[in-house]
Amino acid sequence: MVWFLLIAYVLFTFGVSYLNAWGVGRNWTETRIAGGWPRIVNGAGAIMAACGFTWVYFIIFAFIFGAFGVFTVSEVQAFLEAGYLLILLPILGSGLIITVESWARAWKERDLPNLAVAAWNTYAQIHNTYNAISGFGDAFGHLGDVLASMAKGKDGAKVFAFILLVLFTVGLGIMTTALIIWKEASNDPLRERASA
Repeated sequence: MVWFLLIAYVLFTFGVSYLNAWGVGRNWTETRIAGGWPRIVNGAGAIMAACGFTWVYFIIFAFIFGAFGVFTVSEVQAFLEAGYLLILLPILGSGLIITVESWARAWKERDLPNLAVAAWNTYAQIHNTYNAISGFGDAFGHLGDVLASMAKGKDGAKVFAFILLVLFTVGLGIMTTALIIWKEASNDPLRERASA
């Protein structure tokens, strides 16, 4: 049952991230031309998508490296904590921008779908902020302890590999988002007019 829930969570997060990146790509050229607030909101959507993909990849790599014994249980936890700490501020910042935009849209349109989106974004922002405040210290402390113990154990190569894997995972999340945005933006008929 736990595996089923984990797989469902990973697929759901991947799907939401894909839809975010797809939506950003569909609006990329238009918001680039418009500039200002629409461009900022679209950029926040891109950041949110990249964070979602990055988190999915962190979960996948953590369980692969844990299952094959490359990482101990404590190192798997530290790897996930590294991912959490790296995406935390971008999620909070972009989430705040998206939440403010949803409030403005709900105020302007005053219909049920926009009110529901604003309510969900408000809940998600409060939830993420609370978790960031309550979990940051423990995650940072445990990650530091694990890296220190890896370094003390004359396992410098493992520390280096750990850091490289963290950076690779973040890069993979960003690259996935950029490719989806680029693909969608390249299909936009406004693109030709914008480049002319």
